[in-house]
Amino acid sequence: MKRIFFLSDFGYRDYYVSAVKAVITSIASDIEVIDVTHEVEPFNIKQGAFILYQLTPYIPNSSVVLAVVDPGVGTNRRAIVVKTRRLLFVGPDNGLLYPACSRDGIIEIREIENTSITLPRSGTFDARDVFAPVAAHLAKGFEIERIGKKIDEIIELNLAKACFSKSYVLAEALHVDRFGNIITNIGIREFERWKGANKRYVVKVKEREYKAYFANSFQDIREGSLGLIPGSSGFIEISVKEGSASNLTGISAGSEFSVLRLKT
Repeated sequence: MKRIFFLSDFGYRDYYVSAVKAVITSIASDIEVIDVTHEVEPFNIKQGAFILYQLTPYIPNSSVVLAVVDPGVGTNRRAIVVKTRRLLFVGPDNGLLYPACSRDGIIEIREIENTSITLPRSGTFDARDVFAPVAAHLAKGFEIERIGKKIDEIIELNLAKACFSKSYVLAEALHVDRFGNIITNIGIREFERWKGANKRYVVKVKEREYKAYFANSFQDIREGSLGLIPGSSGFIEISVKEGSASNLTGISAGSEFSVLRLKT
């Protein structure tokens, strides 16, 4: 069975997610639509890109990925389909698709021009009018060559890398999960090389400082302090034991902060 993996910043309060799925199932009733998340922060392209980047290696071959975080809807930003080594991605050309597509290996990019397979555009809901029908037709086997003209490049969005110095790391929060864990852009391998045998740190957010310790699991985090944990994402996560590190520190997706190494 072909599958469409669907990510957006629509939330569930409105009818937007259901409208997209209704269009897909009206075209391809036998296609399974799997929700990645619809809780990307509104307009936060970078957060959506990171979530998609994390999921991509686990998506089954030949699936279609429909991703919509689209603050530029109704402007002259392009609507595109990207064929990668294993998958087809459908969405706006605003950087959202780039990290995931690059990770899987870009083969071909097409601008969506074929209006025979789309709905009339309202101008404010391309997810329903353009991306959903295109994703459904692709999942049914519609040839990518018929989508529109081939283009050579798409908007690139590169996830920021942490900057390491001798005694501190300048970092950014890529995502905050529902538990309040802060997924940073500090790669685990780079951090482990940098930290050596050290276990004591300070997380500095603007002028505020928080004690932190390296921990291998959530249960190992010391009471009253932050834990720096090697996360399943491949990055260091900042957590508190059975609580929200984001609420405690005020760090949200896109926040910058530093991690200072203290002498053991």
